[in-house]
Amino acid sequence: MPRGQGGPYRGTVGRLTRHLVEVPAPWRRWATRVVLAAVVATVLAVGGWWLAGRSSADHADAMRAQLRGLDAESRRIAGDNARLARDVEALKTDPSAIEDIAREELGLVYPGEVVLRIEPESVVVPPRVTAMSFGAFSKKI
Repeated sequence: MPRGQGGPYRGTVGRLTRHLVEVPAPWRRWATRVVLAAVVATVLAVGGWWLAGRSSADHADAMRAQLRGLDAESRRIAGDNARLARDVEALKTDPSAIEDIAREELGLVYPGEVVLRIEPESVVVPPRVTAMSFGAFSKKI
């Protein structure tokens, strides 16, 4: 049957086509805004992912360097703890260790001992001669 000549769907195709093609202006504006927002969101997400990928590598390097520093500090502290544990054990068992601490840190002496303290002489360091101070005393030719 030729177009537009009767039948149960007479005129339906034209109306549907016209309805699909003619989108009201407010709908077109909102559709444009939604598409534009989706494009902007996609660009921001991809750009953020790209930038985060670069900075996370730098962050990982910084964390590795910090870990190395903390490992070195941990080894130093473990050595200090071992030395202190030896000192504690010596103070518990060795009377000469107690005597050394009493003499050096507390300044204790046995009755009748004479303590001679020899103070080092103070050393006077001459001022450094710099180019600026030397120039002040030089003669101009």
